[in-house]
Order: sequence, then C-alpha cells, then structure tokens
Amino acid sequence: MASHAYLRACCDIAQGKLDLMCASYIKDFNDNSMNISKVIYVQERPFFKKLMSPITGYMSRYVDFAITYLKKHSDLYDVVIFDHSCIGGPLVRFVNSLGKKTITIH
Repeated sequence: MASHAYLRACCDIAQGKLDLMCASYIKDFNDNSMNISKVIYVQERPFFKKLMSPITGYMSRYVDFAITYLKKHSDLYDVVIFDHSCIGGPLVRFVNSLGKKTITIH
C-alpha cells in the first residue's frame, strides 16, 4: 500500500511526465486514476544471473536492465526515483554519473 501511495504522489507531482518501470509479472498496469506516460516492463532474470547475485551484488532484476535503458535514454530523465534501497543501492552512483538527481524511498 505504501508503494502505491508513493506512486500516486509522484504522478501528481510529475503531472503526466512519469514513466514507471515495473516487473513483467505486473501485467498491463492500468490505473486510469494515475497519470503515467509510459510503463516499462522488466523481464525476469535468467537463472544464472539470479545464482550470481550474491557475487555481483545485484539483488534485483532491475539493475542490468536499468543501466542499459538509462544509458540509451538518459536525455529523457532529470530525476530517477527508486522504491526500495535494495533496487536503488547499486544504481544511485550510476544515475548520478549521468548527471541525474536520485530519490530513494525506503
């Protein structure tokens, strides 16, 4: 419920200029009460990458995908918001190196 409240608040602040990156198992995110410009679905990681996560430190599916996506589309974003520090932790320095501001919600 808290994540949903944060998302709703960010949508209100961004006024239709918010992209949402979420897990692919959240099929067809469709909440018409939220003004989201684009939903980006992240596929599950291959088994080997999951197995290597204690070594790489990438504990979620989002890290590799987000790095690749943001390198390609960094001109589209000024601020990147992470919900959970385990997702944002490995990405904050990378996002800051692109000159973007970051917000992490714990």
